[in-house]
Amino acid sequence: MGNGYLQTLILGAGASFPYDFPLSDGLVEGIRKNLPTAAAETATLLNNDLRFVESHTRAANAFAEALNGLTAASIDKFLNLNQQWLDIGRTAIIVELLRREKYSLYPGGAGIQGDWYNYLFAKLTEGLDTVEAIKAEFGTGIKIVTFNYDRSLEHFLHENLTRLLGSTAREAEIAEIASRLEIVHVYGSIGRLPWQSNPNSGSVVEYGDHSEDVYSRAEKLKNNIQLIYDQRTTLDQIEKAKSCIYPANRVLVLGFGFDHKNIENLDLRNTLNGKSVFATGYKMTTNERLHARNQLSLTKISAAQYNDINVIDADCLLLCREHLLSRLS
Repeated sequence: MGNGYLQTLILGAGASFPYDFPLSDGLVEGIRKNLPTAAAETATLLNNDLRFVESHTRAANAFAEALNGLTAASIDKFLNLNQQWLDIGRTAIIVELLRREKYSLYPGGAGIQGDWYNYLFAKLTEGLDTVEAIKAEFGTGIKIVTFNYDRSLEHFLHENLTRLLGSTAREAEIAEIASRLEIVHVYGSIGRLPWQSNPNSGSVVEYGDHSEDVYSRAEKLKNNIQLIYDQRTTLDQIEKAKSCIYPANRVLVLGFGFDHKNIENLDLRNTLNGKSVFATGYKMTTNERLHARNQLSLTKISAAQYNDINVIDADCLLLCREHLLSRLS
């Protein structure tokens, strides 16, 4: 790739799925099954504090019961339609995702289907054969916009850089290298990882820190995340995300569910206009892929103005192998 050529990756829930993170129905079911246990464990840790038992444990059980049998609807949609559960809903999302982080599959491990994190790391370091080259060029030419709250990608990149450079670079240098790959969480994240911390960084949360007090800690972290329909969604993050997409020459859309609200929030029909776009449509029918393509495309005015949008029956790994350009190209 020539200087100035930019590829931007847009990630949905399916991008984290190979590492045992949930899709929409899985997140709802995980919350329903695990939230009451997390609340009970925290209550026990607090020596069965009656105030906690009354205001939290019972509420967790009631919220789990409200989700019982829910299917074909995201937790965001449920909370938008049942706003009495908004606060506990945000807490529940953080509790469940910290649990998922704790038990997530680490890239490069045996049996991971569609391990695209591992492939991405190889591409990010391709041709960088000295410590100096990695320090200077890691992450150049790629930006990432994610709709996910989990930190699995940045955690992996930092951990693998540490393994690669641990004897030749200081911890602070490795953190700086990992930070050069810009990753924007559209709706926020669980919190910043310890290596991302600085005096103004906000909440710092260890990766997968799902310990016995997770429920009470998640309550303090709940404002770190926004919901798809949330009127509190910060324009700052939206604008940061758009700034990663506007200058891109090529965009890969990975594991995205084509939810109209996500498309609307980032104005993707306009931000993707005129770019080469390749999106996963894993196991979609021809009609579903056509609909997804139309969701991302501006109204056709002429052949020359029609977006170059390609929705392909491929998982994230295959799409990257086919359409993520090498930094050496």
